[in-house]
Amino acid sequence: ERTPGGIVQPKNYQPAKRPRRQDWSGEWLENGAFYICRRDGLLESQCRLHGKIAYWTMPVRSAFEIDTPDDWHVLESLAHQVRGEKLAKLEVAEPQLLISDVDGVLTDGGMYYGPEGEALKKFSTRDGMGFKRWREAGKTVAIVTGENSPSVAARAAKLQVTDLHLGIQDKLPVVQAIAEKHGLRLNQVAYIGDDINDEEAMRAVGWSACPQDAEPAIQEIAHYRCQRRGGEGCVREFIDRLLSGKN
Repeated sequence: ERTPGGIVQPKNYQPAKRPRRQDWSGEWLENGAFYICRRDGLLESQCRLHGKIAYWTMPVRSAFEIDTPDDWHVLESLAHQVRGEKLAKLEVAEPQLLISDVDGVLTDGGMYYGPEGEALKKFSTRDGMGFKRWREAGKTVAIVTGENSPSVAARAAKLQVTDLHLGIQDKLPVVQAIAEKHGLRLNQVAYIGDDINDEEAMRAVGWSACPQDAEPAIQEIAHYRCQRRGGEGCVREFIDRLLSGKN
């Protein structure tokens, strides 16, 4: 603060009495992360801090607030770091079960209609060979899709996929049920999807991938982004990578 004589002096700082860091126990800082109170108390006092007050201690790196664009960049960087640390600590398990979405993954996401109105889909033969290699390695494959199409059922039969689940909107419970059926943990499951209805399942499994043209939000969370697009052999690419032992 500035004195009447124009001299600037520290308001809460005394250099002569400044303790060593080793001798200083620190202080609490209100960060505004959350406030919990009763509605009637808030209305009566007109203040979020009232009545009997208690505090909750937060780790330093989780106690930041986003008030400026710079704060956002700092927190975004920290979030990526924390996610990397969590991934590094995950129990490493060899994938035993591969679960694939259909539209945008096994197909190019297009809908083709014939003269009679029937819906057609384009699949890649490369993915078929990938499924064959996966089965020959003694592993299990399943398909979980929101579609309920005869062409999907026909393709699954051709690929010898017996764990076929059509018309599924909430995919994670089905993924959990398939893993339990085969006596596997989720960290032994690999999943490939391309859109936001795959996000919950992809976050839960040990191995996740997406096609090169997946939705940006899915590209952000996938452990591996394929070089190939949906319907052009991206599942084969993911299978080859898993069988090679690459994470």
